[in-house]
Amino acid sequence: MNNLILIGMMGAGKSTIGREISEKLGWKHLDTDKMIEEMQGMTIREIFDRYGESHFRSLESKLVEQLKSVKDAVISTGGGIILNHLNTMTLREVGLIVYLKAMPETLSANLDGYTKSRPLLDHQNIDVIYRVRNPLYTNSAELVIDIDSLDNQEIIDLISNHMKR
Repeated sequence: MNNLILIGMMGAGKSTIGREISEKLGWKHLDTDKMIEEMQGMTIREIFDRYGESHFRSLESKLVEQLKSVKDAVISTGGGIILNHLNTMTLREVGLIVYLKAMPETLSANLDGYTKSRPLLDHQNIDVIYRVRNPLYTNSAELVIDIDSLDNQEIIDLISNHMKR
């Protein structure tokens, strides 16, 4: 595989693990949410507030198409990227998809203090979002890692070992 793609709920550590494993592999790290913010010149929250979630999802899908030309990258995705089945199909062409799975309690603890930048949490409970998305993540991924009791190095080792096969 030419790329590694991290999917999962907000608070699962996709950006942190992505940065760390990209250093280990000597690959670049891309974060789809940060890329969208840079291209739009505003935060995800501002995009949601000004244009709505559907506009953001459209921007996300356009970005996924652009990822087809990327090589040797670890790509940390936004939590909702798998809501569009076409995104998932394209991401499978782009690289190995790894689902960083965490229970809602772990996600809530990880997000403590960072919910203001998460517009979906304004109107939905993380448990509800998890129930909807968990099957989508599971069906999208080649590798599922339950991260609740693992530290970052253990997660990176599991991914690295899978990639060596």
